[in-house]
Amino acid sequence: MKVHFVEFSFEKWFNTGIAALSAFLKNEGHEVSLLRTDFQSKDEDFIAKIREVRPGLIGFSSMTFQWEGVKKFASLCKVAAPDIPIVVGGYHPTFWPDEVVASPFVDYMVRGEGEDALLELVTALEKGTDASGIKNLWMKKPDGTVVKNDVRPPIQDLDKLPFWDRDLFNFAEVMEHTGRGTIFHEKYLMPVAAGRGCPYTCTYCSNDALLNLYKGMGRFTRARSVPHFMKELTELCDKYQVKKFEFWDEIFGVNIPWLKEFAETYSKEMGLPFTAFLRVEQCNYQVLNLLKKANCSMILCGVEQGNEEYRRKYLDRKMTNQTIIEAFRRAREVGIETTSLNMIGLPYETKDLIRETIDLNRQLEADVVCIFIYQAFVGTDLFEICRKEGYLPETDQTKLVWYENPNMAIKQPSLTHDDLMECYKEFREVQAEMEAKRVARNSGGVASANAV
Repeated sequence: MKVHFVEFSFEKWFNTGIAALSAFLKNEGHEVSLLRTDFQSKDEDFIAKIREVRPGLIGFSSMTFQWEGVKKFASLCKVAAPDIPIVVGGYHPTFWPDEVVASPFVDYMVRGEGEDALLELVTALEKGTDASGIKNLWMKKPDGTVVKNDVRPPIQDLDKLPFWDRDLFNFAEVMEHTGRGTIFHEKYLMPVAAGRGCPYTCTYCSNDALLNLYKGMGRFTRARSVPHFMKELTELCDKYQVKKFEFWDEIFGVNIPWLKEFAETYSKEMGLPFTAFLRVEQCNYQVLNLLKKANCSMILCGVEQGNEEYRRKYLDRKMTNQTIIEAFRRAREVGIETTSLNMIGLPYETKDLIRETIDLNRQLEADVVCIFIYQAFVGTDLFEICRKEGYLPETDQTKLVWYENPNMAIKQPSLTHDDLMECYKEFREVQAEMEAKRVARNSGGVASANAV
């Protein structure tokens, strides 16, 4: 069967969920195509392209901030080809399923990992058999009733999965443009992941909800074997002009024996620089030295908020400020650059609390400082707080640009829009300060990454 994905995006040109699903379907002999679109697309052009493709199934992947766009283009799909079924998956359908399946343009919806459910749906549609018993799948019947199937356990052996389908996204072209398919704004960066899942339960992140969704169903934090991971890295280098890897694991190298094997193998067989996400609690000398051995050029660590009591009470992040400071100091000592990840505009936050985050970042002296405007995503504990308190914003989603749009900030009495913008400006000054210091340190050569 021919499956046509529609990727609604604002600025990023690579969707790992679609890339994984496409590879899985192609591996089973199905044909896959992709149409990228955004709110600048003309409706008539989009409709014409859908009519031209005429697939057997149209698929969308949606995070919360994409849902308004997905609804619009799903409706246009029904104008173009009313008889072609539409399936929607991703984080938003997983945690807000009743709203998603209620859309008149959605015929099927997948919760959780989508590979097996999507393949079984495609097989059922191709053969004309009943799809109502497929786990992870919600199915809308002709009379409007919805079949809501249970979620199956997460895939345990990740080595059985094919590598992400980058051809679908013309990835050689994506790599020619800074930041289109990566976090950092450099050319020839290659995103890749060694595993899936995260063991932590931060309240602003959907991971806590995923852990609950899969509770009792086996390991949720999973890693591919080192040989399998290395095979993909080697193939990517053979195919593309890779200068550096971005490891997109939520938390990289939580398993020390795995990390030891990886560092040993990677340092001998690959050696290209890479960036990785770490928790500050991981940043001991053993882990940092292993990463350095493998030529890790930068780690990205969540600071999020600078007040210990606030972090513990509202974010479920129990590390002390001293732990954070020591993590960044050790990385600097080992010779690995650092990125601090921060949010402002959190529930119950004040100007004074934000300034504690700013002050902590001054102490950290990270090479790159990232500042994100907090957005309340469904499926998270903080979303429920915002909904209960009436803090959720009412704004034009077409103006949303990732997590940097102040218009998407929650509305709360403790922090006005003017307060938020004042603090954002102060934080940007610190960001520029740290970048200037980094440029000075790297004055003998080219800096390894630019801030997002």
